[in-house]
Order: sequence, then C-alpha cells, then structure tokens
Amino acid sequence: RERGYLGMASRHCRGSPAACSGTRGGHHTQHANAKPHRRRRRSVPCFSVRDAYIEDLDAICDIEHKCFGLKNSWKEEDLEKQFRHSFARMMVYHDEGNTDSARGFLLSWQTGNEMQLLRLAVDPLHQNKGIGSQLMEALLKESQELLTLEVRESNKKALKFYEKFGFQKVATRQHYYSDGENAILMETCTQF
Repeated sequence: RERGYLGMASRHCRGSPAACSGTRGGHHTQHANAKPHRRRRRSVPCFSVRDAYIEDLDAICDIEHKCFGLKNSWKEEDLEKQFRHSFARMMVYHDEGNTDSARGFLLSWQTGNEMQLLRLAVDPLHQNKGIGSQLMEALLKESQELLTLEVRESNKKALKFYEKFGFQKVATRQHYYSDGENAILMETCTQF
C-alpha cells in the first residue's frame, strides 16, 4: 500500500493506445486523433491519530488558544509538562507526511483503572470533519475501564458529542469553572 496516495479508478481501453473518450452501450469508443487518456495520481495527505511528540507542542498550543481562548487555555508550560508525566497521554490527529500538521489533540490522565479526559480540541478550520470522533475512538481503545470527563453545562454541542460515545451524566460540579459556570461530570465504562 502506498502512503499519501488515494487510489483513483481509471479506464482501460482495449486495442490501440488511443484514449477512451467515452462509452456507448458498455463498449469503449476510440478516436484516432485523440490523445492518450491518463489520469494523474494526486498526492493526498494521509491523516491518522498518533501519540504526540514534544515537537507538536507549538501546534497543540495554537489549537488550544483557538478553541478555548487565552483566558481558558492551558499555559504552554503546563501543556509541555504533560510530556514528562508518566500518567499523561497526549494524542494528535495529523498528516503522516508532515509533522507540523496537527489538526486536533487530546490529553488524558490514567490513574489506576480510571482514565480522565482533560482536553479534546480540533482546530476550528477543521471542525465537523470527524477529527474529534477519531481522537475519541483512539482514546476509547486505550481506556482500561472507566473514562471520565467534565464539560461546561452550557456546551450543548460537546454534551451531545460525548453522549454519542456512550458517556452519561453522573453529577454536576457547582461553580467548577473560574467564571462560576457548573461542570457536568460524565463517564462511560469501556470494558464490560
């Protein structure tokens, strides 16, 4: 399998090397003066989820600020510390051919049989393309038993997203955020 290439269907003509210009009744028609018909292979980025590297920190910080704003973003030094913690796991959704191409990231902490999702963010220019879902699916595969998270009570889009992955509301944390907003504690069991 070639990396970075998305295969395209191509026509094959019988007979002379002249190109196919169309089909009639299921048979290819050929024209004597036609130039050979060739489809160019276009190199298309191949995206995937992988563990984050310290080299991804700038992209992660950029996504963090775009998604949460400067007031609610984690500081760069706090995000950088996550790479040194044995209990922390950071993943990015990226272009396999370009290490500076993170489009989204997630941060989780593993403590015993519980994993806590701390951050999930997708660059606003790339939202609604399934990136968050792919990151969440990767996390669910890694989770031991219980996966928990907190989400702002007003963030209906995020609540609906997490419910899609089997998360249920289990509690409300009153005045959890610095602006006084409540947090909804959600959890899901990943092993039955």
